[in-house]
Amino acid sequence: RFNGSVANGSYTGPVPLPAGKGMAWRPEATADLVKNFMETYASFKDVGGYASAATILGFKDVIGPRMGIDDKTYITNAMPILNKIMVAEAMARAPGDAAGLAQWSQKAAGGLYLAFGGKPADLAPGGTVDQAKMGLAKACLQGVGSAGPQIAQMATQPADKRNDLAYGWMRGAVESDLENSRLLAVS
Repeated sequence: RFNGSVANGSYTGPVPLPAGKGMAWRPEATADLVKNFMETYASFKDVGGYASAATILGFKDVIGPRMGIDDKTYITNAMPILNKIMVAEAMARAPGDAAGLAQWSQKAAGGLYLAFGGKPADLAPGGTVDQAKMGLAKACLQGVGSAGPQIAQMATQPADKRNDLAYGWMRGAVESDLENSRLLAVS
């Protein structure tokens, strides 16, 4: 006879399998849908880091209501992935020296700003930069400085191989971040 709850350990009978167990394949989470869309239509390997990052952020207004999460929660969960995408972008295209990487990072912030919907005129002398978009662009570049040694090492590779190598690194680097996003509770 059962007296209590499964959680307190008094029940020793059969219990249902956790979600995804006993199925031919793991059920897709919302994070998988975003990843699969990005890989199909805006793959880093094909379009680079700016378009990949903009695609992920472009899903915010669709995914938020679907999952019952606010913009801050979406961006908080997406940011580690966006950081790694931009590290991979630096591995693929930035110079290997510290001064060149710093200069590349400034240009990359502008490139992300435009990818996120900013106007080229905003970046011109006398233009007014949208601080929210620029702040988001700079936040996406946070991992680039600390990845300097990896970027410098990648810069020694032949130019025609850097993009593929950076893409391979990024796919492995984001796996734990994707797993965390898969576990994000839907309300």
